Amino acid sequence: MKRKWAVGVGVFQIGMLIGIVSVIADYIGFGGPYIMFGPKQIVGTAVGVIIATIGLIYALRARL
Repeated sequence: MKRKWAVGVGVFQIGMLIGIVSVIADYIGFGGPYIMFGPKQIVGTAVGVIIATIGLIYALRARL
C-alpha cells in the first residue's frame, strides 16, 4: 500500500511540474518571442493538471 501511495505522489508531482513549466514557459525561454499564453501552453497546462489529478486520486485511494 505504501508503494502505491508513493507512485501516486510521484505522478502528482510530475503533473504539477509539467503544468508549472507550461505556465511559465515564456519567462524561462521555452516560449515564443512574445510573452503571451499560447495554444501549446494551454495544452501543456491542461495535460499537467490532468496528470496531477490522476496521481492525487491514485495516492488518496491507496491511503484508504
